[in-house]
Amino acid sequence: MTSGEEETPTPTWRVVDVNDLPWAHLPFKCRWKRDVAASHCDSFGDFIRSLTPAQIAECEYHVGTDWVIAAHVACELVEAGTTTPDDFSSAAAGHDACTGWGIVSFRSHPIFLNGDELGNGQHRVCAMKLADVARCPIEN
Repeated sequence: MTSGEEETPTPTWRVVDVNDLPWAHLPFKCRWKRDVAASHCDSFGDFIRSLTPAQIAECEYHVGTDWVIAAHVACELVEAGTTTPDDFSSAAAGHDACTGWGIVSFRSHPIFLNGDELGNGQHRVCAMKLADVARCPIEN
């Protein structure tokens, strides 16, 4: 490192129950964002759970990626302490492109909380909740 450069801190991680994470708060790219307000549902989670499987499949985060596998692999990496970008890329290599992307996304775009809300990862947490994923890693 040369003078004047700042060292990028290594993220710290923890594995959490997906059900303990909050639902999204109107993710900006959500296909259904405009329909939530007119739905009379109490929360985004209630609204999403009211959709049919065909409607849910209109969102790219809910099709293609096997979130159960992606989260499981990412949890194994975090629990083993192997959390470099290369570790996630290597783990993703043995999976289809969508699931591989899901694995890498936990490292490249970490899910984190901002107070009581998701600071990042709204679409992925929504997809994991609907896929009944048990656990996932988040950045502290």
